Amino acid sequence: ESMKRQAPGTDLKLQKFALKPLVLLLSSCAECLFMDSDNLMLRSPEELLDRFPGNQSLFWPDFWDPPQSAVLWKALPAPEQKSQESGQMLVRKVHANAIKALLLAVLFTVRIDVFLDAIYAQSHGKLLCGYGDKDAFLLAFRLLGAPAR
Repeated sequence: ESMKRQAPGTDLKLQKFALKPLVLLLSSCAECLFMDSDNLMLRSPEELLDRFPGNQSLFWPDFWDPPQSAVLWKALPAPEQKSQESGQMLVRKVHANAIKALLLAVLFTVRIDVFLDAIYAQSHGKLLCGYGDKDAFLLAFRLLGAPAR
């Protein structure tokens, strides 16, 4: 119910998940390892950084496939992975397109009421399970060609 369409001229209710891309964007760190409190690292973060050097951001897969029938996903080639798990990610802001992608992810999540169907609609009229900030990062990075895997 909290995801109803925003009527023009009404107050916007910011969802908690919209803070993730905003915090990552405003952080002064060039590399940001984000972990939700319900995620657990099984190895050292240094090992992760050593294993994946460079300027690519890393997004972990979730259980579901992205909704290929949603408008924004149709603009891209089929993804190589499942839907994005937004509770853990390594965002590297050294590439100019990564900053732009974070700005777009902020827009997607702050105005989820506007972008909900374009990101999460499925062909049978339902929404992908777990919508919110889910896939906002991966989609923004892919749309803008920011380095990510």
